[in-house]
Amino acid sequence: MPSSFSTETALVADPAVAGRFATVLSGDWNAPVYTHGGITTALAVRAMQQQFEQPLRSVHTLFVSPVPPGPVTVDVTVLRRGRSVSQAVATLRTEAGTGLVATAAFGDDRPGFEFTDLVAPEVAPPEHCRSFEEISAAKGFELAPLWQQLDGRTTRGRADREPQVPPSSEQVFWYRFRQSPRDADGVLDPAALLVIADLMAGAIGEYLGDEVARWLAPSVEMTVRLLEPVRGEWILSRIRAHRSGHGYVSLENQLWDPETGTLVAHGTQLAFYSFPDS
Repeated sequence: MPSSFSTETALVADPAVAGRFATVLSGDWNAPVYTHGGITTALAVRAMQQQFEQPLRSVHTLFVSPVPPGPVTVDVTVLRRGRSVSQAVATLRTEAGTGLVATAAFGDDRPGFEFTDLVAPEVAPPEHCRSFEEISAAKGFELAPLWQQLDGRTTRGRADREPQVPPSSEQVFWYRFRQSPRDADGVLDPAALLVIADLMAGAIGEYLGDEVARWLAPSVEMTVRLLEPVRGEWILSRIRAHRSGHGYVSLENQLWDPETGTLVAHGTQLAFYSFPDS
């Protein structure tokens, strides 16, 4: 039985237009009103994957306008079809216009050096950490539909402890898919990592705390680099804000597979501030 992620990102090719695909978004991945940016990016990637057999290496997304549940089309243009590295661009449109434009690089393994100049954070295992459901119930707020698809556990951050002094934007969470989209060898669908990568805005709230005006942080753009296959059930996410100023904020997300001890993806994002009460 296909996972909910696989069902949501399934596309139908348009026989009349080369490189065009279509689907209808359900609303099951809303966060909270519009479709989560990781899912819409995954749709663009899914369409580009139809053009190449090479593994996905990197995707950069410009978020143009919110994508509501309903019909969408994705148009793909191949920029280069190389023997080892290929590139494409995909434009996702709704009935209201362009939702996003994504470019992606695909590439086979190549000779090179292997090292990681980063260390995974040391945290308690997920079974010893509070779930997002527990926290939301204790604080009396309802989680977005997205969290019916993902299981989140907090290990380090304001939701689970007193604010750090001096303040820090760092949060470390565990994530897993409630229905994990994996192949016959147990490897997670690499496009699924885009959903977890696009969960960076919590770093803003971690630094600011609750004593500020109600804010939102819609994404301007996001880049995610896919580095290693994911074999473990849980993924460890470490998010931080680089710099906030001039109404924008730069963020990053490290994704680790504790089963292999490797950094499996790295994402960066630029968002802007919106104040719904003003």
